[in-house]
Amino acid sequence: MRPNYELYDGVSDFKEVKLEVGQIFASSKVFKEAIKEYAIRCGRVIWFPCNEMEGERAKLKACEIIEGSLSTQYAKLWDYAKKLKKTNLESTIVIDTELGLGDKNKFRRIHIFFNACKQGWLHGCKKIIGLDACHVKAYHKAQLMWVGNDADNGYYPIAHDAIEK
Repeated sequence: MRPNYELYDGVSDFKEVKLEVGQIFASSKVFKEAIKEYAIRCGRVIWFPCNEMEGERAKLKACEIIEGSLSTQYAKLWDYAKKLKKTNLESTIVIDTELGLGDKNKFRRIHIFFNACKQGWLHGCKKIIGLDACHVKAYHKAQLMWVGNDADNGYYPIAHDAIEK
């Protein structure tokens, strides 16, 4: 036989109500409100731990609100490229895409070569170019950075590329 637990009505005064294990509440929201009210009236600290999945979902939702989704960010690349071309006239910016579902293009790679880096390399670097690949696991497949060697044997960035695997 199933035990008969009292249904919480949300109206009773907490000084009179005894909370029991197994007591029935209309929803989890009502339960949390009842516990918070009980803690305030009785002067106790009650903590609701969230599990790992809830924390991860909350973090992802907050990041999406603040930064936007990755697809939204990739959609802004063309605006970014236009602004760069407007402010850095001689810079080279190439965005490569492939035809995706419907009319949407899927991002494949971007190549940015700032004019200041071009001029600095032409006037101050040794004519040796090295490639440095930095692989990123996640949504981004890989990054590539071209570097030159300057007169002080320091590395000098020439171009930045993000490419697919």
